[in-house]
Amino acid sequence: MTDEPTTVYNFQVEDFHTYHVCTLGVLVHNAGKNYASLEPDKYTELTQSEVKDILKERGLDEQAAQNLIDSFDGPIYKREGFEGEAFTITESNAGEASGVFVTRESAGITHTERINNLALPPNNTAMAESTVQLTRSQILLEGKVAAQPDWAVIADDGIPRSGGGWQVVTDGGKYNGAIER
Repeated sequence: MTDEPTTVYNFQVEDFHTYHVCTLGVLVHNAGKNYASLEPDKYTELTQSEVKDILKERGLDEQAAQNLIDSFDGPIYKREGFEGEAFTITESNAGEASGVFVTRESAGITHTERINNLALPPNNTAMAESTVQLTRSQILLEGKVAAQPDWAVIADDGIPRSGGGWQVVTDGGKYNGAIER
């Protein structure tokens, strides 16, 4: 990550925000300094086939794997996550979400921003954010969140679900003990 000013294009800011651009060329919205780990030597860009292989090893069927892949906009990166590494989980109420999808920090100040920035199912109101930790070293999949227009129609709440946040996919969340609160 660089602390030097960087020119960006097609970019509009409505209020004061802090932005960081990592050496991968990724603009990270409202990022804290822990985004310094977005360094090329720690991340490997995967092909769609490689992502499918990882997800198959995790027990996902073809459709579930494709749905997960489709939640990303652009490249999907893998990196090793370490036991004790902390993430933010966005959910309706504390303890409800699976922890398969997490973020490095908050994906927005309001629940509306979080819903718009992430690939949250229509029933996730994003009213709560909690900290979770990895319980073991594991391969994490990371990348930019794609727009979720179908979920915007289903939810019918006026939130466009434009995506653009940065999501992290754990090795199964709470269902197989990959994370803990």
